[in-house]
Amino acid sequence: MKNIIEIDNLNFSYKNKPIFEDLTLSIKEGSFTTIVGVNGSGKTTLIKLILGLLRGNSVIMCETLPVTDHHLKT
Repeated sequence: MKNIIEIDNLNFSYKNKPIFEDLTLSIKEGSFTTIVGVNGSGKTTLIKLILGLLRGNSVIMCETLPVTDHHLKT
């Protein structure tokens, strides 16, 4: 199966507070993935990064296309 979402060495901070440091994640097509954690652990931030609502320092690939303004419909 191919990767449907790929994140490689993502770093992201809110106001100089690190949220993700060197996060690497790949999700296979057709798989079920659950994101769990306590309040404030970064679940919503991760989803916003994948959706392109926030920008990190790494390119996030979704179905072989980078999540950028150019590829997102406004």
